Amino acid sequence: MLAADGSAELANPETVATNTEDIQQLQQQLNAAVERIEALEGRIEARNDKIDTSSESDGQAQPDAGSTSISKLESWVTDHGPQKEIAVSIILFAAELLQKDGPLETGELKSRLYEEFPDAYESKKTLWGATVQRFYQDAPGFNKPEYGTYDFE
Repeated sequence: MLAADGSAELANPETVATNTEDIQQLQQQLNAAVERIEALEGRIEARNDKIDTSSESDGQAQPDAGSTSISKLESWVTDHGPQKEIAVSIILFAAELLQKDGPLETGELKSRLYEEFPDAYESKKTLWGATVQRFYQDAPGFNKPEYGTYDFE
């Protein structure tokens, strides 16, 4: 680089080393983020494939009440639910979890959702507030059989 007086100014080797380390750390963080996004996309695609497969059935087999409730919820979230696909996935996962293991206490449900989707939101509280807590009252199938517990019919 040339200085204002025309003399050559060399880059400080320590600065170059520090910048190189910073760039490498940022690259590692970016790679980790891309891997998490690809994993989430894969889960969303698998869930969508499962939905498509169930809607393409020939209708001869009668669905059980649980799958009917999930189907109603899937239709509802498409029309009235959150816009983010990950939030939709979390709500559907919560319904399946509650249907299988419910009723669950609020704290346990929050923890299990955050364990399944750790990178979707900044915190357990944020995930909860943007998904189940925000939509359960309007979404078909969710209910609170008693204070501090959630279930899905």
